Amino acid sequence: MRRFIAALALVGCGSENDLVTDPDPNDWGDDLAPLAIPGPYQEGHVGQPAALDSSASVDADGEVAGVQWTVLSTPDGALASITGADTAEASLLTDTLGVYVLGLVVTDNDGRPSENLASTVIEVVPYRDLEVRLDWDGATDLDVHLLAPDGTYFGAGDCWYGEPEPDWGVLGLDADDPGYSTDVEDGAGTEVITLAAPEVGEFQVLVHFYNPRGIEAGWPLPSLDVWLEGVRIDNDLGPRLTPGDVWIAGTVDTVTGLWTVSDTITTHEELGGPPYNY
Repeated sequence: MRRFIAALALVGCGSENDLVTDPDPNDWGDDLAPLAIPGPYQEGHVGQPAALDSSASVDADGEVAGVQWTVLSTPDGALASITGADTAEASLLTDTLGVYVLGLVVTDNDGRPSENLASTVIEVVPYRDLEVRLDWDGATDLDVHLLAPDGTYFGAGDCWYGEPEPDWGVLGLDADDPGYSTDVEDGAGTEVITLAAPEVGEFQVLVHFYNPRGIEAGWPLPSLDVWLEGVRIDNDLGPRLTPGDVWIAGTVDTVTGLWTVSDTITTHEELGGPPYNY
């Protein structure tokens, strides 16, 4: 329903017969005001400008000469600002998730403003398609962990090789569940965790040196890649780990899309991990 409403321009304040979905300049005379037509519904992200499109607006006897965008409504407590509100290259900058309604008025060469009620919707949503990739050198066994915003190491909200497909978020909904693939136990490799629709919040990434596999020196050097919506936001070479070490690599915020790197080294025992046998 939101997508349908956002794509319509309401003409005046009359009946439903005034609803214009595909305006044609030939449908009105030279004495009528220009018709403001905003762009369709779109999605955006916090801190990322969303382009506002007035290019479909028309005037029967000339050209659209002026543009004015305004913010009609925002989520509670949100701040929204329009850059270039009176230009054809306007953009909206937001700081909060939710629905923003923008109004558009255009003027013709004679300075006459549009009279139709024209608005569009921009929905600011969390980042999607989170992917974490761990690589390392040496014939040892490292494991990557992805912790949900309320997750605990080796507990609820932890995706790792021992819990490769936990049911996070809405029960039975696959999109908000992570998936762990390619557990490598005895050599340099790539382990990957993917999550299509992360919940709102900060996800923590940890790397655990689980098993030396008989290696007594030349400890592994992990490297980590983190991707959001197909864009790599992190490419870190971690510290060398010794058996039992856990590298708290960093956190990714699905609201802002920011990765916060960490070089903290702790141990499996200090994090409260369960006893394990190699």
